[in-house]
Amino acid sequence: MIDIMNIQALNFDELTARQLFHILKLRQDIFFVEENIIYPDLDDMDEDSIHVFATTEKDNKTIIVSYARVYFDPVEKHVKVGRVATASAYRGQGIGGKVMRRCCEVAQDRFKASEVWLDAQLHAIDFYKSMGFQVVSDVFMEAGIEHVRMIRRNLFICIHPRFSLASFS
Repeated sequence: MIDIMNIQALNFDELTARQLFHILKLRQDIFFVEENIIYPDLDDMDEDSIHVFATTEKDNKTIIVSYARVYFDPVEKHVKVGRVATASAYRGQGIGGKVMRRCCEVAQDRFKASEVWLDAQLHAIDFYKSMGFQVVSDVFMEAGIEHVRMIRRNLFICIHPRFSLASFS
């Protein structure tokens, strides 16, 4: 397991140019290069999002290794997590889970949300289920990839993973 230096949650205007560069590079590396998605990544949600990311040191530079954004969707009228990405070299080490727990904290603290929604690629369903999310839709296509809608209704469990989900059912 790598030593994560920091997990930050910043408004768009609080991001440095270097942080924004590394966020966009990570998203490009995952969504365009790795997953071959051809759709506009940048949208109007970025400026209104809280950007949650994990950093570490590599070659004497701080790099972003995992990322997600949290925002209020004005069309669907709920808080969503999106653009979840972890660099391939850092997967399977618990970093994405830490970023998602921070996203739940942001949803609760900054947006006063009691639930958070996301659209999950099918291969990531088990990861999100381990965070307390539940599938609430049939499969649908988004950006040429199969997804399902998922909701985490009790953010306390997401923030405090030591509690068993069964104890809250």
